[in-house]
Amino acid sequence: MQGDTWFSRTVVDKLARPATGETPFTERPALTERELEVVRLVTRGLSNKEIGEALLVKERTVEFHMSNILKKLGVASRVEVAVWAKEHSVAS
Repeated sequence: MQGDTWFSRTVVDKLARPATGETPFTERPALTERELEVVRLVTRGLSNKEIGEALLVKERTVEFHMSNILKKLGVASRVEVAVWAKEHSVAS
């Protein structure tokens, strides 16, 4: 427009993240409804196989969802997912 550079909100958000790739603690991760279902079942102590059976999907699909959940939450384990769920009133 007048020689200025403009970026979309998505690009600005990505540029504002720390170099570590971690999500800033003020930002709440956007989990899909299916990912939230998986999180709820994780808090009940179900294995990936059991979650797959409950959701009528393959175990590999649950592994895919878990990978996305771990990345979005910036955590390394199912236990940390369960703790996050309890702290954010996601667990049922």
